[in-house]
Amino acid sequence: MSSDQGTLFLKQYMTGKFLRVYEVDLKKDTLVVVHSIDDENLPDQDGSAFSALIQECVAAGIVHPDDAEEFADRLSVAGLRQWLSTENRPFDLQVRRKRNGVYEWVLIEAMRSENYTEDNQVIYVVLQEQNELLGAFKALSYIYISVHYLDLKNDTYMAVKTNQYIDALIPRAGSNLNEKGRHATMNLVEENHRAETLKFMELETLRGRMNGVDTLTHIFVGNINGWCRARFIAVDYDEQGMLHHVLFTVEGIDAEKRREQRLMHMAQTDLMTGIMNRGTGQRVIQELLEEGVKGLFCMFDVDKFKAVNDTYGHDVGDEVLIAIANSMEKVFRGGDVIMRLGGDEFAFFARGVQSRKVADNIIGRLLKAIEAIRIPVMGSYQIEISLGAVMVGQQSSFEAVYRQADECLYEAKGTEGSNCVFYNQPAK
Repeated sequence: MSSDQGTLFLKQYMTGKFLRVYEVDLKKDTLVVVHSIDDENLPDQDGSAFSALIQECVAAGIVHPDDAEEFADRLSVAGLRQWLSTENRPFDLQVRRKRNGVYEWVLIEAMRSENYTEDNQVIYVVLQEQNELLGAFKALSYIYISVHYLDLKNDTYMAVKTNQYIDALIPRAGSNLNEKGRHATMNLVEENHRAETLKFMELETLRGRMNGVDTLTHIFVGNINGWCRARFIAVDYDEQGMLHHVLFTVEGIDAEKRREQRLMHMAQTDLMTGIMNRGTGQRVIQELLEEGVKGLFCMFDVDKFKAVNDTYGHDVGDEVLIAIANSMEKVFRGGDVIMRLGGDEFAFFARGVQSRKVADNIIGRLLKAIEAIRIPVMGSYQIEISLGAVMVGQQSSFEAVYRQADECLYEAKGTEGSNCVFYNQPAK
């Protein structure tokens, strides 16, 4: 295709938006300047090497240093051939270019010539002023993993910021935005987060979901980046008031989420023993009781614990409490609730326990585990506990079962050695 034909083709494609247009022969590594309204002095005379132009732009600082590596890689002959080998993949690159001493955002696009073949490897590389809005998006994109500018009306998109994983997936996705989003979700989102993320990504329902709001967010766990926050942001509307352009951003929040989880864990956990604190344990048990869950509720304390502190010191007393909590973790199942009430008092709720025989077996295992605790500085001293137990067989409240168990605990302490008293049941 001649330069004149190329100019006609490009003007039909996008009239009047170009700073520079090059006809590039990848096989010969040569360029022809098809169109230029840019007054920058570049080494781009007709017949000069296209690869030399790219290298000069980097070496002379015409391209911003932060964008130089991607610019040189994607616009190398090898990079352009790699793009050409991928079907249905648009080529667009946003970089900052120095003009009159100031870096400004420009958009570089590439397209095949109409009669492109292996023997006639002619493409067009187009340099145009970046839309100010897209330039602003690009400037903001450094806080995101990816940013895409979606045209809902024409079912097209522009990558403001992307990465190697998305670049590898998009070409294999379907032809429309929905299929591309679904394909990316299925490959980049952890399995247990996919269903909700797929719902969030549905573009057919996006206009309805964004009616009256400017942004929608969704948090998920990604296979590559961990915890992420996806966000749709309304950009503009058409003349009928229909949402036209949106930004789709993905932000990495793994560190933030893990910090939040640590703070949550600290708020819910007894810091000395590592099991639930009273507030959390009470809330969890209350929720189970409100749901009608049956089970065994029991509270206990350490016999003669004051004497342990007075004789061996508070550090040793703390070791005793930690050892008891560790014993509870070994005895009880994952669905059971174990907690430290405060001081030397503990409690547990064993879900689903409905018979006295099963309850006795559980308490027996706990007593055996605690009796086996040995603190080196205490020698052969055997730790003993007193317990108050309640069989919860119908909907109740934490306050009620706590009061009943506390009465039984008080009674149990009247007997020497480890002992358990059940509420409203005959002694064994």
